[in-house]
Amino acid sequence: PAVFFRWVLPGGRAVSFSNGRVGQPTRWPEGALDFTARMLTEGTRRHRSSDFAAALERHGATLDFDVGPDAIVISGRVLSHQLDPYLALVAEALTAPELSSKAAANLRKRYIAALTNQEQQPRQVAGRVVGRLVHGELDPYGSPGLTLESVGAIGIGDMKRALAEAFRLGGSTLVAVGDVNAADLGEKLRQVFGKHLDS
Repeated sequence: PAVFFRWVLPGGRAVSFSNGRVGQPTRWPEGALDFTARMLTEGTRRHRSSDFAAALERHGATLDFDVGPDAIVISGRVLSHQLDPYLALVAEALTAPELSSKAAANLRKRYIAALTNQEQQPRQVAGRVVGRLVHGELDPYGSPGLTLESVGAIGIGDMKRALAEAFRLGGSTLVAVGDVNAADLGEKLRQVFGKHLDS
């Protein structure tokens, strides 16, 4: 018995542009939202660094944050009898991430290695170029996300602002399937996330 869910937060990379308007330069280094999303599972104020991953594993759970041009998608699964502590972990990731310089430096190294590898893959390069040509550089659908040029420019301040402005639960849509009751889940979400559901 398990619960699977996808939680869609509207906005995505479009929030990065000046005042949320397409056609304006991005307010943060390109890919700042993508980097911030990955940092949310790199530790919280309560579960530092690898402790967060260990806590997910104890609950038989997964948690992923993906950034797209017009939405951020939170997806995961958890054993149904572990739903309560799992939701608390999700809330920690969204509302109290550690965002430490050490974790950011380690993640930056991993991204640099991955992005360097992608530069050798024609399909990856073509995908980024086509997006730019079709949609333009000042459009969220033309943004490649993180690049080798931008990954080193993303600071803790950028991540904090991106988190505050783009990772909002107000107006979001949650789809859950499995061993869960809609009314019970709604009540649990109100208890765990409270005012964040309206912001």
